[in-house]
Amino acid sequence: MNSGMGVIFSLILAVVILVKGDLVQHTFEAIPQIEKLLEATLIFAGLELASTTTISSVSISIEGSKIYLSQLFPINASDILLAKGINHFIVGEIGVLIVGVVAAAVMPGSIISKLFYIIVPTAMTAFCALFGVVINLNFPKLEWVSEAVAIKQGMSPLIAMLGTSAVSVAYLIGSVFCMNFMSTELFTTIYLLLLLLAIYFIYQYIKNKGAQAFLKLGQK
Repeated sequence: MNSGMGVIFSLILAVVILVKGDLVQHTFEAIPQIEKLLEATLIFAGLELASTTTISSVSISIEGSKIYLSQLFPINASDILLAKGINHFIVGEIGVLIVGVVAAAVMPGSIISKLFYIIVPTAMTAFCALFGVVINLNFPKLEWVSEAVAIKQGMSPLIAMLGTSAVSVAYLIGSVFCMNFMSTELFTTIYLLLLLLAIYFIYQYIKNKGAQAFLKLGQK
């Protein structure tokens, strides 16, 4: 529950959009200064929801003193790390996808914007999944008696949430600064490409240096 609050928040937001979506739209339309930010705000909401799921940021710590068992598996260490990221993505994507589909069906916007309601938060979920693995790899908490200690008292969840939240806030700030000389669709496309580039580099890190670091965890 602590690591998957994003899914719960997503379900709540989906209901809010269904029930009060017209009110949100009218509010933005009534204020000319922010009318152009409606689409960006909906995308930002999806990004923030993705950042509140921190499953992968505790996926290594949760193994505790038994981490050597995973290290002994006859498979590549990178596959173990990526599996942790995939598990995060599957769980986190559920809520993000529901919100994106509901927003695309109920809220206004071009076809491209409606696709972005789904695609950009999905990419963010993938980024959060891999980023959390890397953070936990560098700040593991393997010595604990209760699993709750690894989840609630470790540094990894906090760093992962703050880091991914900063990435999502950067989108909103960028949208505000660029709205007078760049369309939301263009800015979102640039943001998405940068996000995919970050995902690629994190993936490469996990496949190489990350896998080597995992095999050294727990060794004294």
